[in-house]
Amino acid sequence: MPLQIVHHSDYDAGFAVNHRFPMSKYKLLMEALGARGLTSPAALNVPEPAPASWLKLAHNAGYVDQVLACEVPEKIEREIGFPVGPRVSLRAQLATGGTVLAARLALLDGIACNTAGGSHHARRAQGAGFCTFNDVA
Repeated sequence: MPLQIVHHSDYDAGFAVNHRFPMSKYKLLMEALGARGLTSPAALNVPEPAPASWLKLAHNAGYVDQVLACEVPEKIEREIGFPVGPRVSLRAQLATGGTVLAARLALLDGIACNTAGGSHHARRAQGAGFCTFNDVA
C-alpha cells in the first residue's frame, strides 16, 4: 500500500525566496518524494481548511477570529515571524485540516503524513515561532 500523503499547493504562502522562513520547503518536499518514487496519485490527499470550530478547540476564539479576518495585532505577528494576510491565514487553516486528515488516514492505513504538519509553537492565545495555529493540538 502506498504512503498516504496529505498536501496542498497553498501550503506555500508565497514568501520571497530570501525570507527567513523557507515557505517553499513544502513544494520542495513533494518534489523530493516524487523523485524518490514515494508518491502515487491514488495516495495523494488534498485537505480542506480546518473550520473555525476545530481551531477554537485548541485556540482562544478571539485569536482564531483575528487570523481568519487577517487582523492579527503586529505584536503577535512579530512573535509568529511574519504578517498574517489571506495566504498565511489559508495556509494555517489548510495545514491544520491536513494534520487532522493525515491522522484519520493513519488510523485506516497505519501511516500517513502531512507535508506541512508540526506547527507546534503556537500557543492558545497566539501564534509563535513561525506557527499560526498549533495543528498538532
